[in-house]
Amino acid sequence: MTTPVTIDANVIVALVDARDKWHHDAVVLRDALLNAGAQLVYFDCVINEAIGVIGRRTEEQKRSDQFEHLLDELTTMIPERSITWISVAVQRLFQEVVGLCRSHQEG
Repeated sequence: MTTPVTIDANVIVALVDARDKWHHDAVVLRDALLNAGAQLVYFDCVINEAIGVIGRRTEEQKRSDQFEHLLDELTTMIPERSITWISVAVQRLFQEVVGLCRSHQEG
């Protein structure tokens, strides 16, 4: 029987951003959970928070040019089908919101 484990936005950010000081620890944690047979749970609100943190952090660190790459890493690591949707509206609008984030970073 698998045990569901909710993954926090800080762990997600650290996983997708190799420059994050917690990157290595996040990878070790994720791998240990998977090796123990845990089912990783990613709630839509947590994904949204992680996207916001990545956007703010890359802007504050003067590396906005890396935002799209990190967003790609996140959406590859956690595809839409792997997200646990709490809000039907968020699910319906998710791709549009991600597209807006991408276009904001380009502008």
